[in-house]
Amino acid sequence: MANPVNLAFESKLSDAQGHERLLIVGSAARIEADGRKLVPELNDEVWAALTRDLSPGDTGTSRTTYTGSEGTERVTLCVLPKGASRHCSPSRSHFVHDLIGSNSAGDGDLGIICLLDDNDHAFATGLACARPFPLFDTKTQSKKQAKKAAKSRTAHIVLAGPKSVLKPNARIVEGANSVRLTARLVDSPCAVINTTTFTAEAKAVAKETGTKVRVIKGETLRDQGFGGLWNVGKGAEEPPALVIMTYTPEKMTKKTKHVVWVGKGMVYDTGGLNIKVGGHMAGMKTDMGGAAAMLGAFRANALSGGKQKVTALLCLAENAVDAASYRPDDIITHYSGKTVEVDNTDAEGRLVMADGLGYAAKKLNPDYIVDMATLTGAQLVATGKRHAALYCNDGDLEEIALKAGRYSGDLAHPLPYAPEFFRKDYKSAVADLRNTTKDRMNASSASAGQFLKEHLVDFEGPHLHVDIAGPCSGPDRATGYGVGLLLEMLARS
Repeated sequence: MANPVNLAFESKLSDAQGHERLLIVGSAARIEADGRKLVPELNDEVWAALTRDLSPGDTGTSRTTYTGSEGTERVTLCVLPKGASRHCSPSRSHFVHDLIGSNSAGDGDLGIICLLDDNDHAFATGLACARPFPLFDTKTQSKKQAKKAAKSRTAHIVLAGPKSVLKPNARIVEGANSVRLTARLVDSPCAVINTTTFTAEAKAVAKETGTKVRVIKGETLRDQGFGGLWNVGKGAEEPPALVIMTYTPEKMTKKTKHVVWVGKGMVYDTGGLNIKVGGHMAGMKTDMGGAAAMLGAFRANALSGGKQKVTALLCLAENAVDAASYRPDDIITHYSGKTVEVDNTDAEGRLVMADGLGYAAKKLNPDYIVDMATLTGAQLVATGKRHAALYCNDGDLEEIALKAGRYSGDLAHPLPYAPEFFRKDYKSAVADLRNTTKDRMNASSASAGQFLKEHLVDFEGPHLHVDIAGPCSGPDRATGYGVGLLLEMLARS
């Protein structure tokens, strides 16, 4: 296997120059104004040809030339779109990711100089620079390839504002590293990341950050009333688990908030006895993207000295087919005390999340709760592949999430919050709720958020549900979505 590329955020332009490949990323205006001095290896004629008629279109474009000199051998201009619409990130960080990913192949170290239109774009751009360099890879190689791959490679990244190079701060550096951690977990198959190994990853983060971790697993979940986690996960080889992680800032004041995160960690979803057919099971290793994002964000927040107290609840289970699997028609009693009739075992994520939310409401007394889950395919229909869907009972918290999404590049868009339209669709003749909606045409992504809200018994505070089914992963690789959004929400709340 190839060694993963190391990331080094540098504080001088010269730290990114002189490597085999140099990528200059920015708007056409910034490249034309400030790019020439970055490539002294090129003469004026070549530079003029390289920058002639830069037309990035909607998604950006790139141009490459070879210098014919030692040091930097290849120079690529990655030209960002001219601007961003109001529901996109002004940083155009999605295109930073795409353009770097398309132009970073090769051996040896790489220099990346990002010419920012605004200093506020540094956070989103820094996280975007991490995404094209995944950590999980099991490809076999020839001896020649292995020899090259054995050499450590580094991407030297410089974030240059309009007036000066920005000094990389801990939030950017650890945020970028945590984006890669999150993506590695989501990219890994269940044979690598199951409930037991995911728990080990959480314990490793707790050790790295000096934070507290507690694990409730297996039959103990059943005995303590976590009926959703226990029933969904009891048919798998590895037991279900609730991982409880706590970060407490060094200085606690009256203004310090306690924020609780609840993450869906379905390490694999076969659909259970309502088994997924027609090829729909492939890719279900990504169904733990919510818990993975929260673990990554928890790590970055702790290492960068976050100001708020954070408790992360990772709801881990595998929805497997076995003699012990839960069945349609079963009735589950959740930690909230609510009973749920199982209509479809493939609507399992909301069952494990219900226990995490019930625990948060009953035991933790938070200022607000955020849950994150790859919950519904309907999210992609509602808000697409780039924007997570938000279902929120509080306008201020929703606005914080929207602004945090645009600032961080983890885009999000609200769904209608209208419990009175959705509660009726979960009525059961034999239980408090059923686990699927009776009307899939009635805003089913928002409706699923309401199912979760029903388990926040006696909690009237702000609650935000974030459905990340689309943005969690791209065509081939996980994106590390959620780390930036959660970190920026903490900074703004």
